[in-house]
Amino acid sequence: MIFTMFSDKRGLDAHAQDATAEELAEFIKTTARDARDQLPLIKLALFGKKRSEKGCLRHDDNVTEITGIEADYDGGMDSIEAAAEIAWQAGLHCILYSSPSYTVQKPRWRLLCPLSGAYPPKDRDRFFARLAGLYAQHGIVFDPASWALSQSYFVGTANEFAPIVVIIPGEPIDRLEALDDIAIGRPNGLNGAGNGAEGEFDERALMEAIISGANYHRSSLSLLGSWASCGIGMLDARERLVTAFECVIPPDRDARWHDRYGEIDELLGYVYGKEADKRDDEVEFTIGGTTASQAADEAPEQASSVSVAPVEEWPEPLGLAAYHGLAGEVVMAIEPHTEADVAAILFQFLTAIGNALGRRAYFLVEDTRHYPNLFVVLVGKTAKARKGTSWGRVRQLFEGSGWVLHCITEGLSTGEGLIHRVRDQVIERKQDKGGVHDVVVDPGVDDKRLLAFGEEYARILRAMQRHGNTLSQILREAWDGKRLEVATKSAPEKATGAHVSVISHVTRDDLFAEMDETMTANGFGNRFLYCCVRRSKLLPLGGPINGRIAAGLAARIKAVVDDCPSGEIPFDAAAEELWRARYEHLTADRLGMYGAITARGEAQTVRLALIYALLDRAQFIGSVHLEAALEVWRYADASARCVFGDRVGDRIADAILSALRRAGPQGMTRTEINNLWNGRVVADRINAALARLTAHGLAQSAKRMTGGRPEERWHV
Repeated sequence: MIFTMFSDKRGLDAHAQDATAEELAEFIKTTARDARDQLPLIKLALFGKKRSEKGCLRHDDNVTEITGIEADYDGGMDSIEAAAEIAWQAGLHCILYSSPSYTVQKPRWRLLCPLSGAYPPKDRDRFFARLAGLYAQHGIVFDPASWALSQSYFVGTANEFAPIVVIIPGEPIDRLEALDDIAIGRPNGLNGAGNGAEGEFDERALMEAIISGANYHRSSLSLLGSWASCGIGMLDARERLVTAFECVIPPDRDARWHDRYGEIDELLGYVYGKEADKRDDEVEFTIGGTTASQAADEAPEQASSVSVAPVEEWPEPLGLAAYHGLAGEVVMAIEPHTEADVAAILFQFLTAIGNALGRRAYFLVEDTRHYPNLFVVLVGKTAKARKGTSWGRVRQLFEGSGWVLHCITEGLSTGEGLIHRVRDQVIERKQDKGGVHDVVVDPGVDDKRLLAFGEEYARILRAMQRHGNTLSQILREAWDGKRLEVATKSAPEKATGAHVSVISHVTRDDLFAEMDETMTANGFGNRFLYCCVRRSKLLPLGGPINGRIAAGLAARIKAVVDDCPSGEIPFDAAAEELWRARYEHLTADRLGMYGAITARGEAQTVRLALIYALLDRAQFIGSVHLEAALEVWRYADASARCVFGDRVGDRIADAILSALRRAGPQGMTRTEINNLWNGRVVADRINAALARLTAHGLAQSAKRMTGGRPEERWHV
């Protein structure tokens, strides 16, 4: 089965997946979140990269292929067992699972029907008409939203009950051509938008389709959508539909159809959404027991030309491009079973695999070789961000390899200590009775790969501030791939060809307290990728990755490492064109501490692109690898902006800026600024800080004439 998973209802990221029916069923059964809105959504289709104005990928215009059809039953009358029996009798291959709102008293369920292959989006209605006709024969009518091309559905549970999941073996619905005889698709030549031959809205044709009883759900939705866009009120629309529905659902029908007005209210609730909350008390607008606002959450995002508010400070989630290839498969295998942020999983996996690959392949920039070693810092709340949990999940995919056993160290304190872990062999010439001989006094370390997992980044920063500590210098040289050595007699060890990577964790407050201007100015800070992380969900008991999936991923990771090519991995033509187009943006000047921290954007991006290419076992970096790298860098850049904001890295300047913001529109006089330190900071130091704020455009001063000396007042 090929399908797309969305992390949540916003649809900001889309992950294409390939799994067996059994694997998907297991995923549905084991996926649990604290609230329904935190559940992932599934769609049997593939999506492109076209985003709506809100950044959503989950809309009709972005569907490139369909790989199956889905149906949603919210009627609350027919059991999932009855639905399974219908599919079994028809020989239909499908998966049925209970909705998050399922109860025994009011059963609600979804049906996933994979196709034998990919089809163009226009074919979906033809196959769905077969399914709708099959179940309509048994009095089961699917929710109208099931017809929507990009409609996606929550999977998993948000309560203490595990979902019911049933797999029905059989034929894909595209091969069950006999169902065309009972299909209730789009009759009377109507197209999906309800447009007439002249391209104008044909209300009469849709009303006739409703009265005929053929596809009245779809026709009603088209009518309501047009009426709503024309400003026709909800109650007026309801009155119009009642007349047509009297013909569709006469009183002498089966008891299933007794709630004629409820059927209308379902459609109104779906189309009018939040306006339904303003209804008269005697009218209950729901969608098969689901509130209109809940339905709107699951409804596909529609592209809009309306401008939206700026994004919140927290970085926009990683987009689909970042989940290319094996990296994306690893993230999606781990994500359902951990509270860790998907960004934390991805960044640490890229760092781990980049180190395991070693110094065989590189990307050449002029005379500089960029190897696939990364330095990453995860920034989040203590304990709550699940930073350490995310590393444990990634590491388990490498367990049993020589790399895990010999190439991971915890903690960093001195440059000399780091060099010792990857030191060269030491040979000395010694003379004995037999003459002069070369003697190995230290065998050194054969495997020069080293992943330093320093869980507390703040400790690393504090260690570097101690007098004589060489850690900052050695880490910078290690990132650059240079020979590592400390030029003192007390530290004679050297390391040639070391391949060092770093993963560390920190809270934002600790980062503020310990990262200073020197660490950003000397290039230490910008050798790290910063990644904002937070707990993604509540999983009190967690859960293991499916054993077969984990074993398969581990085997593929091993094959990637074993078969890593040697030598230069250049851009192909398409990637080179994309690189030229994005280079200016990557190298643009940025102000303040944020600018200093992100100053190596182009170098970080090519390293990321190299890793993605090596994961594909490619001899060239293609545009897809570069697009993945650019998206990861975008998130790292946004994380740095989120963490450092417009700090300038000068403690005095940042303190003044904070005070000015607290002061509000009235600002502060120069005397009030001087008094922030009660005379403990000299005037020249404050002058320099104010000059820096002015240069960065963060503060400005104005002089106001008084009866005596002019008053100097500062504002942000």
